[in-house]
Amino acid sequence: IDIWNVTNGKRFSTYAIAAERGSRIISVNGAAAHCASVGDIVIIASFVTMPDEEARTWRPNVAYFEGDNEMKRTAKAIPVQVA
Repeated sequence: IDIWNVTNGKRFSTYAIAAERGSRIISVNGAAAHCASVGDIVIIASFVTMPDEEARTWRPNVAYFEGDNEMKRTAKAIPVQVA
């Protein structure tokens, strides 16, 4: 996965370890822990490889979380941002 830290601007690649279901735990461990602090706003991105035909109709799964890591909402598209 890639982590894009909105708070400090750092970007890094790491791996995910599942926490207990419902725990709301999102933590950064090991050397990557130097790139994030408790309370930072982060974007967690994962990627997939697929055939072109499948990619034409594929839509992302986007999850938005509150400050306590409670899921606020989900979406099937990334909103367009005006520069």
